[in-house]
Amino acid sequence: MTEECYLERRRPAHHAPVERFNEPVIVQVSVCTKARRPVLACEAAHLLCREVWQASDFWRVGQYVIMPDHIHLFCAPGRSPMPSLKQWVEYWKGQIAARWPVAGSSGGPTSVSAVRTDGTADGTEVGPPGFKLWQRDFWDTQMRSREHYNEKLSYVRMNPVRKGLVNEPKAWPYQGQVFPIAWS
Repeated sequence: MTEECYLERRRPAHHAPVERFNEPVIVQVSVCTKARRPVLACEAAHLLCREVWQASDFWRVGQYVIMPDHIHLFCAPGRSPMPSLKQWVEYWKGQIAARWPVAGSSGGPTSVSAVRTDGTADGTEVGPPGFKLWQRDFWDTQMRSREHYNEKLSYVRMNPVRKGLVNEPKAWPYQGQVFPIAWS
């Protein structure tokens, strides 16, 4: 086989989560800021994300880690029938972007009460003309088993340590859980 067969995908393939008999549906989602700008690692952005995730409960966010330029989260359907994951991610990304500040948009919001309340319909273009908070898409992986879930959760929690931001996972302040979800 040639090396061409092993090229990585440039765009994520979003397969609908599969409901398996008697097993939870848990999906790990990763989203990145546009051009990987390090604007998310601040308390105001953390609080804004939590606020939006609590309100947009078509999918429920369990454990999450907010890095300077990306977010990892685990989520489970909050409604039945299972809502579209893609539409839900687009919705909350838009809600966060719509509240992002115009001034100093290369950095995070200074306080949740000071963030913007207007924005574009899709929430991707905010601030000065041409400024976009998020990359256009996201990556998702459905958890196949308790072991797969625990392995991914451990990997995500270690992200701040691997990046040299803290010495131990629990020292990273921009992480937590919005709703309890677990592999039963």
